[in-house]
Amino acid sequence: MNKNARYIWIDNVKIIAIALVAVGHMLMGLFDAGILNADNYPQGFVNAIYLFHVQLFYICSGFLYQRLTQTQDFKAYSKNILKKLIAFGIPYFVFETATYALKVVFSGSVNVGAQTSLFNRLFLYPFAPYWFLYALFLIFLISPIFKNKIDAAVRIAVAAALFLICAAGAFNGLPRFFKLIAVYISDGLIWFTLGMALAFFKIDKAFKKSGGILFILFVVLFVLKTKLGVKFIGDSLILGLLACGGIVTFIGSFKGEKSPKALAFAAKYIMPVFLMHTIFAAAVRSALLHFGITSLALHLVCGITASFALPVIAGLIMEKLKLDFLYQPTKYIKIK
Repeated sequence: MNKNARYIWIDNVKIIAIALVAVGHMLMGLFDAGILNADNYPQGFVNAIYLFHVQLFYICSGFLYQRLTQTQDFKAYSKNILKKLIAFGIPYFVFETATYALKVVFSGSVNVGAQTSLFNRLFLYPFAPYWFLYALFLIFLISPIFKNKIDAAVRIAVAAALFLICAAGAFNGLPRFFKLIAVYISDGLIWFTLGMALAFFKIDKAFKKSGGILFILFVVLFVLKTKLGVKFIGDSLILGLLACGGIVTFIGSFKGEKSPKALAFAAKYIMPVFLMHTIFAAAVRSALLHFGITSLALHLVCGITASFALPVIAGLIMEKLKLDFLYQPTKYIKIK
């Protein structure tokens, strides 16, 4: 797989992931607001995508980190951490603070208010989806690139063990801050490490159009688990692996030199959608409810529009005003 195609499949996987994240948040928002009820709330769909949508982001991040990082020495590691601090820290603090302020000002109109202090939101209980930036930075802190095959194998095994230990509730007795850190790292490290392994072992070069089979198997096992009560050890990890493996291998099997314009445009604005979809969806939902509009169909149409179109429009405006610094600061701050 050539360099250009590599980035194309990563972008396309991210597009799928952000679409599922935004739709999942929108559906949960409608349920919390009472627009969707227990009879028509697609709980199974939401539960299913939560097994793999954010995990896809971790895999893509780990892959690019391992593939693009050239050196292993402490100086290079420190420079990379500084880059990540800027790339994640500025949008994290800006949009987390903005969301907190909006929830305080419009506390009577939103499903979930600020509930706690800004300090706690920033360092203990970030709002969705910003917790991902927090967690991803923590993972970068403890994840130098693979040195060799033994290093890769050991770290994959350790990451898998931590995931299962966390799933078993072993961190529940820790003080809340340390529990938060442990859970964030344990939940994400396995997927990030698998992304690194995908790059290190060059597995992406062997992608075949068989990912659909893995995803079908994911659907079958998910139905057995949720509808028939079939239980198996490590179910969330196994299901996540099947879903992520299916999507990544299927999308990665399409090799091309150039992405279609629509997909290239969507890939360019993944970050604005990620950062602003909950803000706009909540605002539109609240506005409709303010005017007594409870039509599910209208809320779905407006919610999807607000989750995708409005963040893209905001991103375009911010570019013109040079305010895109707030969501892509490394475009303006260069670390040499």
